[in-house]
Amino acid sequence: MPTTTSSVSTQHPAYVAINPDWIKVRDFAAGPRAVKSKRTTYLPATSGMRQKGFGSTSGQTEGDALYSSYLTRAVVPELIKPAVNALVGVMHREAAEIQLPKVMEPLRANATLEGESLLTLLRRINTEQVEVGRIGLLIDVPIGNAGVLPYIVTYDAENIINWDCSRRPDGRERPDF
Repeated sequence: MPTTTSSVSTQHPAYVAINPDWIKVRDFAAGPRAVKSKRTTYLPATSGMRQKGFGSTSGQTEGDALYSSYLTRAVVPELIKPAVNALVGVMHREAAEIQLPKVMEPLRANATLEGESLLTLLRRINTEQVEVGRIGLLIDVPIGNAGVLPYIVTYDAENIINWDCSRRPDGRERPDF
C-alpha cells in the first residue's frame, strides 16, 4: 500500500518501529565495550546508586563511584556476533556459484568502490541479512565512460529511512523508489 511522504527526512512507520531493535542488535553485536559505553541504556543504576547521588549535577558522588564500579564488573555475554558468524559460516560452507556475462567478469574481483570481490560482498550482504534482516544495494553505472563497469554500493538498513510500496499484479508488495 502506498505511503505518503512529506519530505526526504520523513521516517517510514516500519522504520520507526524496528530501528530501536536494530540499534540494540548493533550494540550487542559490537560487544561488551559498546554496550557498556551506552551506560544506563542497558545497565541502569540501582535505586541505591540513585539514592547516593548517581547522575546528579553536583560532581562526583558516592552513587557515581558505585555505578562506575558496577559498570566495570558488569558481564555482558557476547552472543550476537558469534551467532551471526556461525550462521554466515554455514551459508558460506560451500562457495557460491556466481555466473556473469563475459563483459562483467571483472566485477567478480572488484565489485565495489572499496575493491571488494563479489564473494566478499555476498558475505557482507548475508551478515547484514542475519544481523538486522536487510541491506540496501545500489548499482551505480557510470555514464559516458565507455568500458567503465558499474559498481555496487551498499547501505546499512538504518540509513534507509523511507520507502514507498505498490502492489504487483500477483498481490505482493514491491518497493518503489
